Amino acid sequence: PGTVLPEDGEVTLTVSTGPEEVEEPEGTEDEAAGSDPEEGADTEEPEAPAECSAQAWDSGATYDAGDRVQYEGRVYEARRWTMAIPPNVGGEWGAWSDQGPC
Repeated sequence: PGTVLPEDGEVTLTVSTGPEEVEEPEGTEDEAAGSDPEEGADTEEPEAPAECSAQAWDSGATYDAGDRVQYEGRVYEARRWTMAIPPNVGGEWGAWSDQGPC
């Protein structure tokens, strides 16, 4: 940031859609033992795609806590009032909470 690139300079951009999804094998030890999956509070369901009815993120818009947007194939929810901060910036402490793929 703040550096001037010479006219013959070169810029390389790397675009990512996020980490690769890892498929877990079907069946768990609890299921193999014959226990009811609803009994285990720690039973994890695969991440289902979030609803894609959210508007596309707009860098000129302002968002209030709870507003949802689509950005780079994912849905994000504003944690607080925000403006001009892309949803994929800030991680766990950023202005946006990743709600999953869309």
